[in-house]
Amino acid sequence: MNQATNERAAFAEWLARQHLRFDNRLSEIIYLPVGAPQDEVRLVEVNTGLYPEPGSPITAIESTPAVTDLPFRVLVADVTPDEWTQIKGNPGLLPVGWNLAESRVFRRSR
Repeated sequence: MNQATNERAAFAEWLARQHLRFDNRLSEIIYLPVGAPQDEVRLVEVNTGLYPEPGSPITAIESTPAVTDLPFRVLVADVTPDEWTQIKGNPGLLPVGWNLAESRVFRRSR
């Protein structure tokens, strides 16, 4: 792993832990590094507060913190627990180009 990849992974972990800390509706956050450009952090947030929209594609929205010197663009796909279960069985449900390979899961501390 090169330094840029390590920095991106460290930032993704920090951001995931912050989101879990401040939003109690999030049960887990999955960091998806494979296939992402070096300047992009891709997260799937499993949100128990969402209402499912059957048939709707899973989309990602830009959620980059308003920090002027941040070298990463942050994309987040919010999914229900049921959608996450479906994605694990069929990763093709993720946004185009997203990949579960080498993903890292962060869970709420007990």
